[in-house]
Amino acid sequence: MKNFLFLITIFSCFKTAVYSQEKKDTTLYSRISLMYNPALTYRNLKTNDVQSAVLLKRNLDSIESSDLGYAIGFNVRHMFGKHLGLNVGFNYSIFNEKTRNGSIDRFTNYQNTTAYYSIPLQLVYNTNFIKKINYYFIAGISQNYLQRQQQKIYNELRNEERVFTSNYDLKKSNLFWNAGVGVNFRLNRNCSFSSEILYNQSMGEINSNGVIKKKLFSVGPNFQFGYSF
Repeated sequence: MKNFLFLITIFSCFKTAVYSQEKKDTTLYSRISLMYNPALTYRNLKTNDVQSAVLLKRNLDSIESSDLGYAIGFNVRHMFGKHLGLNVGFNYSIFNEKTRNGSIDRFTNYQNTTAYYSIPLQLVYNTNFIKKINYYFIAGISQNYLQRQQQKIYNELRNEERVFTSNYDLKKSNLFWNAGVGVNFRLNRNCSFSSEILYNQSMGEINSNGVIKKKLFSVGPNFQFGYSF
């Protein structure tokens, strides 16, 4: 009889511990994470019907192509329940485009770089927050502050590289929108790893002057390693 009561007591304690753990896992919690987003970056050009502007846009579209960029930084996420959460962060983002080899001449190419400090604000929806592996959706906006713009020109024949930096025609701040879908792996009680496909695009033109208006966009995997508390 004593052994039976002892087993019942042990079973009750174990059941209570498991229930408490599950209940604790589904309550509010926060996570801080480091992120790295290698991405394919490019731009969209728009102009008016002025013939010279149309010809310039046509020429740029014929010689330029997408290039690799990236974003790096940290994010803080807070869950309000099993499914819905809010993400805020601070990132450094690089957008590039480059000339196609041979589009200017055999030896000359250039790369355009636009860099921003970004503050994203996103809604997160988890399909099943308490599982070790769960899928989620993310969407929101980011306020981007211009850090620099430069053009790097390289001539292989002369083995010569020149860098020009100018921000005169760019807006100092721009609003971007972004959305993605990803999967989260809970490594243990506190640590997790997330991977998502993220699309990011400026909501308006990034430049205020000139006959050609420019929008930026990027798409690529976003990796995050986080610590929950």
